[in-house]
Amino acid sequence: MDVLKAYWDKTGGKPQAKPKTPAKKGTKRKSMAQDTPEVATTSTTKSTADADEPAENKGYSLPEGSWEDKVQLVDSVEKPDEGEHKGVLMIYLLWEDGTRTQHSAQQCRQKCPQKLLDYYESKLYGNSSKPKRRRRSTNKA
Repeated sequence: MDVLKAYWDKTGGKPQAKPKTPAKKGTKRKSMAQDTPEVATTSTTKSTADADEPAENKGYSLPEGSWEDKVQLVDSVEKPDEGEHKGVLMIYLLWEDGTRTQHSAQQCRQKCPQKLLDYYESKLYGNSSKPKRRRRSTNKA
């Protein structure tokens, strides 16, 4: 402690804490949502919104058993960040009659697993259903 007192005597005394000043209030920005006009919904917007609803909500009756021969293709796969299906992998199916429905991945794995595999393969290998093989080098060094 004597060393500390000697230091303070040499430097002009014990340093005092600065008094705290209240933080300045920043200016808040005005919301731009009130200034933007509403966008009118068109028939195309409504039809895609209707297509995103699950089949149960639209009165579409799902076939019993396997769906492999009734589903044309897996249209898309998504994992929503919000809404009713938040965090659940959802599959959009396009049926032979042109109807588009939304189902959980678990249900599609049971009802149309081959269609799911076809979709994933198309994403991995492009539009070709079979992977391209590399030729092996015949040079032996």
